[in-house]
Amino acid sequence: MAGRSWLVAGLVLAVLGSALAVIYMRHESRQLFVELSALQEAGHELDVEWARLQIEEGTLTADGRIERIARERLDMVPVSEESRVMVRIDGE
Repeated sequence: MAGRSWLVAGLVLAVLGSALAVIYMRHESRQLFVELSALQEAGHELDVEWARLQIEEGTLTADGRIERIARERLDMVPVSEESRVMVRIDGE
């Protein structure tokens, strides 16, 4: 009879240990899922920011904008045919 009670006690301990392991793993899984969700949200925000920056870059490098700034801030004008000078280098 004593051997049987040790067997039952061992099985009860194994079941309790297994239950505790399941509880711990579920908790760990939930924590990792929350972290994954936060990282996915951060990645989405970075994608949105990247798209905004690409649009901004396209706007800032548009030829018309560059030409307008060159005229307004630097008083630059397009080169006319009369003001062009051709330079010839002999020996090359």
